[in-house]
Amino acid sequence: MRKKKNIRVTNDDVELYKDEDNSLTLAEETIVASSRKQLFEQMFEQLGDSCKNILRLNWKGASLDEVAKQLGLSYGYTRKKKAECVARLTKLVQEHSLYKKLLD
Repeated sequence: MRKKKNIRVTNDDVELYKDEDNSLTLAEETIVASSRKQLFEQMFEQLGDSCKNILRLNWKGASLDEVAKQLGLSYGYTRKKKAECVARLTKLVQEHSLYKKLLD
């Protein structure tokens, strides 16, 4: 059997450690994403119970027809209500003072 040459397992690639700005940028992006999520959740809680139920079920993957059946509503009403709820949630988020700061 032949002996294999010693193969280095450490990586001396300086490029991996060169750009420290990436970690700072990543940290800033994480903070902004967390703030956006928190803002969204706060505004979501301001919606009425029917809006929250419709949106949660739909966002979990249930079709509007399934959501309507689960909540005992008509499909047409559920579809209209979902659109109104999304519009209300969008308006609440966009009118919040933190929203414009998070866009920058």
